[in-house]
Amino acid sequence: PWKLAVTRRRTVGDVGPPPYRARNGHLLLVDVAITNNTSKSVEAISPWTLTSGGTTYEASSACDIGLRGKGVSGVVEVRAGKQLTGTVCFDVPESVASGSLAFSPMLGGGVAARTRL
Repeated sequence: PWKLAVTRRRTVGDVGPPPYRARNGHLLLVDVAITNNTSKSVEAISPWTLTSGGTTYEASSACDIGLRGKGVSGVVEVRAGKQLTGTVCFDVPESVASGSLAFSPMLGGGVAARTRL
């Protein structure tokens, strides 16, 4: 019922002045399109994770402000039958450039969509 696509990814050192700078190596910015093909709208808090090399990273919602309205790392709403696009930000070690991106809209509700970076 959910569809997740990555449209672009890139690494940067910052998305503005502190606190929007990488602390762990670099910021991995992932442009996504998530489509809710269910009949129920969902509001989620920090629903994104990236798993790489056996380690799971949570999205950095602090980046959302630095991304000037394009960030979807923090609180997001995906309406029924609609698509949400935006940028998810991960503060990760420089060795992390790929992995498995997951969208989990409900706490403890499992992964709704997953794709490879």
